[in-house]
Parts: sequence; structure tokens; C-alpha cells
Amino acid sequence: MTTFLSLQGSMAVGKTTALKYLQEHSSKATVSYEENRHVIAEIHDRQLDKNNFGDYVEIQRLFIQNELDRYKKYRNEKCVVMDFGSEEIYFHTLNFPLSKGLNWPVADTLADELNELKEILPKRILYLRASLKTLRRNKENDLTRDRGFFDTYVTTLLPLKEKWFANDHTVDFIGVDNLSSEQLGFAVQEWVEQ
Repeated sequence: MTTFLSLQGSMAVGKTTALKYLQEHSSKATVSYEENRHVIAEIHDRQLDKNNFGDYVEIQRLFIQNELDRYKKYRNEKCVVMDFGSEEIYFHTLNFPLSKGLNWPVADTLADELNELKEILPKRILYLRASLKTLRRNKENDLTRDRGFFDTYVTTLLPLKEKWFANDHTVDFIGVDNLSSEQLGFAVQEWVEQ
């Protein structure tokens, strides 16, 4: 049986850096990076609007199916560390509308899909925490990524996310503000190999 673990936290917190370190230094875990470009392309092609309830439901169905497919791909591995696992899609599905002040019946409309996601939630989650100053610095130093909605994300969705995961008993936390890339990678590796 596969043990699924997940790295969580804000964009620009260091998840990719930690996972690259893990790939290079750990023989005990397989790394799975978040891959949703084809989902985003389909959303764009179908001209779905996340600010429209019907479209939002379709968008989340695409993301949920993508995550279910991702887990199936790794079900024969011993230990897999996910870059955002099913918990991210679960959280986002329920909380994105709230972050926009929308009281949509998402939980009822997507009840079956959300139950499928619950079946593949990771065994443990490591939430990387950083100050806004660190997140901004990391964002500005990483020109390989488009983080165009960073400011909106850190002011509206990130506070909901931190509160959500603080109430989850499967989540461990690590502060990354004073860690070098190497120290962060080593800390994640230690957590994974426990």
C-alpha cells in the first residue's frame, strides 16, 4: 500500500526547492509535482469563468479528476510526496468562493467528487510557513514562474488556508523564514523519512 504525503503552504514558500532536494537525496520517496497545465488549457479552451457558479463547478470537476488520475499513477509506489496533494484541491474547491465573498452551494453540488477526494487524502501533510516578507522575496527571486495573482492570493486565500490546515490533525508545521534552501530540503527529508 502506498503512503501518500504532501507538502503544503503558500506559493513561493519553497515547496519545489524542497522537493528537488528530496529527489536528489532520498531513496525512500518518489516525488510528484503538481501538473495541471492541461486542465488550465481545457478551462481556457472552453472559456470557463471561475466567477460563474456553473463554470466553477465544471472547473473543479476537471481539477478533481486530474488529482484522482494523479493518485492512480502512483498507487504502486511505496512512498510518494506530493507537491500539493488532494487536500489542496479539496480546500480550494470549498474556499475559493468564500475568499471572493460568494456563498455558493459547492459542498452540496460537488458532494460525490469531494467524497472521492477524501478517499485519497494524504496520510500526513507538512505545511511550510513563511512570513509575507519571505514569500515576496522568494517570488521576486524566481523569474521562472508567473505568479500574477500573488497579492490577491496572500491577502484573501492564504489566511483561510492557514486557518484550515491549522485545524487538521494530520498536518505538521515548519517555519522556513530562517532556513537556507539546503536546510529546508534537509528538514523536509527528515520529516518524510520518519
